[in-house]
Amino acid sequence: MVTSIVNAIGQSNYWKNTAIVITWDEWGGWFDHVLPPQYADPQTGAYEGLGYRTPLIIVSPYAKNHYVSKAQHETASALHFVEKIFHLPSLGTADARADAYNDVFNFSQSPTPFKKIPPPPNSQYCASQQDAPETDY
Repeated sequence: MVTSIVNAIGQSNYWKNTAIVITWDEWGGWFDHVLPPQYADPQTGAYEGLGYRTPLIIVSPYAKNHYVSKAQHETASALHFVEKIFHLPSLGTADARADAYNDVFNFSQSPTPFKKIPPPPNSQYCASQQDAPETDY
């Protein structure tokens, strides 16, 4: 599904003005030797952690090619990026602390042409699946 969405946008007229942020909500249970940083809440002083690292893929004609970021990004980095690009004020919470993927983009380069992503081997299986029935919990 993600491949088909990225390919549709990449092959459209919108490609030269696009940044697609693909992220995961959970870390998946694999061991991570890097402990999550803890930050004091500015209002309460209570410490809150960022959580374990999760994968992040940014697809854009202005993303650095074959680049692996070593910077600390957060889920709120996506919001901070949108605020920065559209000159919006910060909400003043996690977005104020987060970066805006500052190291990932090179906006002075010419837009990289889109290369279609081949579908995964199980794409036909994924495409044929019915929506899961709703369940009451």
